Amino acid sequence: MTTKGGYPPCPKCESLNVRHVTGMMTLACVVDYQDEDGHMHRHDPNEHMTMFECMKCRNRFDKTGKMPCPAPGCDYNKDPLAALAELGDIDDDDGGPEGGGSIRA
Repeated sequence: MTTKGGYPPCPKCESLNVRHVTGMMTLACVVDYQDEDGHMHRHDPNEHMTMFECMKCRNRFDKTGKMPCPAPGCDYNKDPLAALAELGDIDDDDGGPEGGGSIRA
């Protein structure tokens, strides 16, 4: 489940009234390439972190992860557990003091 803007719900109160606060990423070089089938690959090693704030309970939480390669059939940075979490089959909350969790998608 996500908010209208595609943001995750608050892990503390489950409210969908969440806003984006800030985002950061590491700055490693990314080189795109085309495979023999004509698919463009983007193997981005950068870690992306996005911070959110719940407008209901004021809880701040973050989501971190790496961007998956958009090429069909490429598994670079695609975590099968993250795919299950997006479907709601597992809980990605690591139980930290801010209620934040990590998900690699």
